[in-house]
Amino acid sequence: MGEKPKKASRYIPEWLEIKLLCDSMHLCNVCRETGVIIHHIVPVEDGGPSDEGNLIVLCLNHHNAAHSKSILSKSPVKRLLNVYNDLSS
Repeated sequence: MGEKPKKASRYIPEWLEIKLLCDSMHLCNVCRETGVIIHHIVPVEDGGPSDEGNLIVLCLNHHNAAHSKSILSKSPVKRLLNVYNDLSS
């Protein structure tokens, strides 16, 4: 019998959190505001990994917008561009 596929982990290694926060200067990657959270671009439940290519530093407003049904789309890149365009205008 085959093994169950491993679920992706929400856990982000401390070294990666530090790197992402330092690279972004603890500012939102969209609007440069403070008070940030590290967001999975492709959700963990959809198989998104906790690696640098799937993580982005967002303020609470942009994090909430990234999860908003009005902004979500099938494409994570398109979703982030929509967040940026909608909230930057």
